[in-house]
Amino acid sequence: MKNLYLFFLSFFICNQVFAQDYQPFNNQSPKRFYNISDSTENEHFFYPVDSVISYDSLILKQGFKNLELLSSSFNCTPWGVAYQTDTNWLGRKIIYDLNDKKLTLFNKLNQSLAFDFNLALGDSSIFFEDTNKFYYIKLDSIYYANVLNSSDSIKSFLINVYDSIGNIHFSELNNFKICLGKKYGLISFIDVNQFPQVEKKLQLLGQINPNIGYYQMTYDEAFPYNINDVFQYYGINETYWSGLITESVRTYTVINKIETDSTVELYFDVQTRVKYNMNYSTPSFPPPAGPLSVFNAYIPNPLVFTKGTLITTLPLNIWTIGAEHIDYIKNDSDCINGQTIMLDINFQWYCEQDNNFIGIDQNGSSFLREKYKKSRGLVFVENYRYGNINFDDQYAEMIYSNINGTICGELSDLSIDESMFGDNIEVVKIYDVFGREVLNPSQNNLYIYLYSNGSYRKEIKVVN
Repeated sequence: MKNLYLFFLSFFICNQVFAQDYQPFNNQSPKRFYNISDSTENEHFFYPVDSVISYDSLILKQGFKNLELLSSSFNCTPWGVAYQTDTNWLGRKIIYDLNDKKLTLFNKLNQSLAFDFNLALGDSSIFFEDTNKFYYIKLDSIYYANVLNSSDSIKSFLINVYDSIGNIHFSELNNFKICLGKKYGLISFIDVNQFPQVEKKLQLLGQINPNIGYYQMTYDEAFPYNINDVFQYYGINETYWSGLITESVRTYTVINKIETDSTVELYFDVQTRVKYNMNYSTPSFPPPAGPLSVFNAYIPNPLVFTKGTLITTLPLNIWTIGAEHIDYIKNDSDCINGQTIMLDINFQWYCEQDNNFIGIDQNGSSFLREKYKKSRGLVFVENYRYGNINFDDQYAEMIYSNINGTICGELSDLSIDESMFGDNIEVVKIYDVFGREVLNPSQNNLYIYLYSNGSYRKEIKVVN
């Protein structure tokens, strides 16, 4: 895994240039960095959740991580529990003076670090003082560089640490270079949150707007399908308070693939089989009039995407203000060992006064959870409901796939017969959504549109 990202490392070719417009962060350009000492530690995201310009300063606020359970919140009353927050590697607040070109950040002890990126060539300034240590940056060179296979003009700021009498003080950061690109902003930097207790050097792995390097899972990574690949989902829809359960299997077969240098089009044959069951713990007779709801995973047909398009721009393991976030499973060995991301939400809200997240009453809310896996695609979807809500329970998961010769799970088939309803339930008739009779067991009639995709209504009776 350590070698996975090595090809993203920047190799700089020095050529003297003159450049002026360098901005470390842009609120429209999320970034992802990795630890230079361990490339598998690569979840250092710049992802602003709020931005404002005040006078001459751009102020950006980051999301949170590492939430710990609290017993109470003083200024905000939680619904349930509260969670203590921790900032990510850049700290909570980023302040950039647009005129003076000075970047101010804060570590977890709320100590400030001030980086002067407007230095003249050869000049230096202090960016942090700690007891008897003084951390300096010096603009030592300006050059062109190949940054993740894209050319940019770079300012290189050399870090050195001195004691109170001007001698070099030991530091992991001595001679490390902060690189600032004209087009791409910060390319190498340090972990601010844990500084100075931990001196960690970071390198840009990727960013978006413009897209360079590797930022997050893409559609072409998640859906590397080819002709004759097959995958199948099993879905459940339990009608609210009725006891009626709709089961379905939906099978996708790739029948055509059109690929260019920049786009992919995937065409599927889709087959759906449905059956209805009675949950005897909460029986309700007779079944509702009209077709019952069917829930299953849905893949657009055709599935068309531009190569490099992200599944989501949300960062991994970061809670934003509204608590939308991604759960990231690094080593998910569900048949295929690979990256998995879960698009999720938590019913928490940020309390600015106490700097924590509090539970909020979202009774009656619902939202869609989706789980994507590298090389398998969409593997789970749930229409999740919270609290007392008049809404069906709905979820679906991939139960079989044969993708590029790798087989996971077993194919399932749902048959339409009397046994699926239980011993005391008898099928009288089955209708499609247009009211046409599909099956009449008493007359042994079976019509061809039974095999069309869609929903069906069954007329049943209880046998005493």
